[in-house]
Amino acid sequence: MSKHLTDSERLHIVKEYLGSTRSKYAIEKKYNIAQGLIKDWLRKFGLEYKILPEQTMEASPNPNSDLTPGEKEELEQLRKKFVS
Repeated sequence: MSKHLTDSERLHIVKEYLGSTRSKYAIEKKYNIAQGLIKDWLRKFGLEYKILPEQTMEASPNPNSDLTPGEKEELEQLRKKFVS
């Protein structure tokens, strides 16, 4: 027997997926729904391209901070050479 869910219930499941680190498969298994439904619902609700919080990139530290003074000088000279 298939389980018919309302759009509200589907959206709840999609939001749970988006707000967690669990896979689509794990959420589908938790709710005993067919594999691939969350992907379909993401598309239906226009959320397939939403970036999850854990996927955002943090600002990288200054890559020059670990360089010695000599390496920093060499890097600056190379930049000047290739920019001009």
